[in-house]
Amino acid sequence: MTRKHVLFVTERWCDCNPQKGLTNSEHNIFGSYETADIGDYSRFHFDEYYIRNKKKGDNELLNICRKNKPDMIFLSWANEAYKPKGFNKLIYKFKRLFNKNTIKPDFYNPQLKTLSVIKNELKIPISAIWWDSVAPFFIKSVSHLSSFVTLNIVVDSKSAYKRVGGLDNVLTLWAPQDSRIYFNPEKKRDIEISFAGSVSEQWPERKSSIDFLKENGINVLQVGGLREKPVPLKDYADNFMRSKISLNFSKNPDFIHQMKGRVFEVTLCGSLLLEEENPETSELFTPMVDYVPFKNKNDLLEKVRYYLNNENERRKIADNGYKKALTYYNSKEFWKKIFGYVFNTQK
Repeated sequence: MTRKHVLFVTERWCDCNPQKGLTNSEHNIFGSYETADIGDYSRFHFDEYYIRNKKKGDNELLNICRKNKPDMIFLSWANEAYKPKGFNKLIYKFKRLFNKNTIKPDFYNPQLKTLSVIKNELKIPISAIWWDSVAPFFIKSVSHLSSFVTLNIVVDSKSAYKRVGGLDNVLTLWAPQDSRIYFNPEKKRDIEISFAGSVSEQWPERKSSIDFLKENGINVLQVGGLREKPVPLKDYADNFMRSKISLNFSKNPDFIHQMKGRVFEVTLCGSLLLEEENPETSELFTPMVDYVPFKNKNDLLEKVRYYLNNENERRKIADNGYKKALTYYNSKEFWKKIFGYVFNTQK
């Protein structure tokens, strides 16, 4: 496969808000591309450019494209973002009021005419990644961009994108991970069961399930996610490396199942994935072979107790999940599939 130069056009910060720290793209996108070792890359962040220069970055992006001639643009469209303050906030509200077709946030994405120049005049293919295709904003956003994007990459659902009529340039993959962060160093697993993620009021099932386990004598370690009491990324991954069992809850805040990136974080670190039953994870992993699904709180409690008391069975399933994730859902396979679609390198 010929090595390519990719220009990543993404957010720099979580929700485009500098106060929330760096985006997960640091490891999901940039880190996974580095470890795949199939090309080089550069980056352009609309949120960083706008906040630092007080103007949109379209002209700068076009200048970069004309000068560097990347083989592909990889676009992460900002849907949830840092809202501007002061005078810029008034401009934002004014534009939203009088331009119903503007997809929020207005400041942190390229204009459609910019994407048109890149694709049609400069002949640079554009691939867009969608982290939440089950979310309400997906249909509006992906439809908005459809004629400007060569490939849509969906990483959270095998079927949700089908709600968009006529969308055929879709590749359903998984959330890629940086293998320098998520791996299995065969550490002593001194944490019996853990959940790494948010348990705020928008996630009632998570909190009630964890509380139920604790009420029944199960000591669950819970650490914050990206937006709620965040921990350093290496500490976050270390939690999976040390856990015998790692919990995952597949519903989004609208109670729709999706394939969470946590599935791959857990399995790549060699922990047993114990996840609520859903149709997404079972598309890539085999239930009761690569991971253990649970139906309700009582079933969750029963399975936690069983696998904590049956070490050999726990380790066998955890090892199966680890081997499958490492073999089929690694960063190189992720990027090879994208390159194969965009550059026709695969038959």
